[in-house]
Amino acid sequence: MKVKTNCYKIYIKVLSPIHIGSGDSYIPYEYVIKDGYLFFLDREKLTEIIIQKGKYEDFLNVIDSNNILKIRKFIYDNFDNKAVLYKVKVSTLVENEYKERLGQFANIERGGMRRVINALEIKRFVREKFANQVIIPGSSVKGAIRTAVLSYIASRSQQVNANNSSELEQKLLKFWKIPDDPFKNVKVSDFKMVNGEVFIDVVRNTKSFNTDSRGVPVKMELVLPGAIFEGDIKFIEGKDNLILENITDMNFIFDSLEYHYTKVLDFEQKKFEYALLGVDFLNHSGVELMKMGNHSGAMAVTIDGYRKIYNRQTKKIMKSQTTTWRVESLNMPMGWVVISNDIQKLETISTPEIKEINRKEKNKTRLEKTKKDLEEIKKQLLKKYKKSY
Repeated sequence: MKVKTNCYKIYIKVLSPIHIGSGDSYIPYEYVIKDGYLFFLDREKLTEIIIQKGKYEDFLNVIDSNNILKIRKFIYDNFDNKAVLYKVKVSTLVENEYKERLGQFANIERGGMRRVINALEIKRFVREKFANQVIIPGSSVKGAIRTAVLSYIASRSQQVNANNSSELEQKLLKFWKIPDDPFKNVKVSDFKMVNGEVFIDVVRNTKSFNTDSRGVPVKMELVLPGAIFEGDIKFIEGKDNLILENITDMNFIFDSLEYHYTKVLDFEQKKFEYALLGVDFLNHSGVELMKMGNHSGAMAVTIDGYRKIYNRQTKKIMKSQTTTWRVESLNMPMGWVVISNDIQKLETISTPEIKEINRKEKNKTRLEKTKKDLEEIKKQLLKKYKKSY
């Protein structure tokens, strides 16, 4: 059978900060934070500089202390730009915490070392191995598309009985063995950054954007709104006669994305009380919404009509998520992007201004408003009470 390949140049624009983890972290003795940046260090060059300064013996003594805080302070005091591989902007929140802990040398109890390292680690965005440039892996894009296609097919099909998610996918896509999965003939390249900015901030789990987050703070390297990535999607038609006809059509992919992710957006904006800026894309034909990366949320990665989301607090299976992740300093949700095969259309889409929020000031303002509201309620109750006598 003759095989035909259709290849599309595809562009992704970031609407809210995204993080796609590499599985690696910036560990405390690999970086220095100062002047608004994290400086990632070449350890061999740093060692050479320390030797040149005549401080190698001091360095060995600090390492032998096995105190991460002391090691970090020594590296900070002997920082040199010549040892920097690259730098990344950090939030004021991250830098202030770094400075506060810089001079703390409390004894680390047995078992406490891991906790200290965890508190200082920063989850890294996946990067090209040699260029140190952030990328969006093709597997992340393909996974987001696959979920949308499954949701769209499910919405146009009769209810399917399945014992698990794998069986459900097989029945919806009409394949029975893994080698026959039609998506094996959808090839997605890694997406390289055309332009954009990387930023390190704290993210937390929250129930609402109008309340303070209670979740454990996690430091992450994020790609900021406005960044544009480019890559390729290839559809192989006719190979082994396995691929579903509609999946080879980019319009079908876009219809699937629109169906799935606009429903997720509507749910999240109402449930978690936030507004995603840049939604003017909804009026652009050929530009569709997508959610991807770590902490994109259970609604985004599950099939509409078949959701079984485990709630760890209640230990119950639910049909919707009860929390989401917020980028603290920017007060933004995570994971929203738009995708198109027309870069000019993407460039017309507005993205939010990147401006850090002072949480202390915000909380103070909220408290003052609450006090005023309570005073007003008190006045109204007094008036009502006087009228009744």
